[in-house]
Amino acid sequence: MHKDRLLVQPLRDNIRVVHFTGDVCSPFTISQSHHDTGVPDTDFVLYVAAGPAVFANLAWAVTCQFDPSGRPLVGAANFESVNTMDIFHVTHTLAHEILHVLGFDNQIFKNRNMLDTVSVRNKPASYVLKSPKVVEVARAHYGCSTMQHVELENTDGTGSVGSHWKMRNESIT
Repeated sequence: MHKDRLLVQPLRDNIRVVHFTGDVCSPFTISQSHHDTGVPDTDFVLYVAAGPAVFANLAWAVTCQFDPSGRPLVGAANFESVNTMDIFHVTHTLAHEILHVLGFDNQIFKNRNMLDTVSVRNKPASYVLKSPKVVEVARAHYGCSTMQHVELENTDGTGSVGSHWKMRNESIT
């Protein structure tokens, strides 16, 4: 569905899932075959659970395994019990969390040298994305040829800072 937008380079080999350590990824139950032979014909594996919310969030997601180049291979997501009648909200939340595990994440931005800290509109310094493709698309979208970066969120809790667009009305706010 989003293969072209994400510029996915299909993997040739199975994704062999490592045995996770730590508090976030290790509680997920993973089939032994995913460790032994791996998951065939797959470019990304996402394990999903439903359980109690953490930090009053409806959901959270994290990348658990990367390839040597830093490409996300395996992620985990947890969703609090929700009112499934509100399918729009549930679908939006799911898409939002998938964007995080696929790479819309402060630490991944830092590792790829896509992040900077600047003062915007005479306010305290905050995170911005400065990657050439993000700037190119933002310039075209906003009709602003002098744009040098795109603002990321700098308030609203630990999980939001630097891993969401500046709060407006986009999918990753």
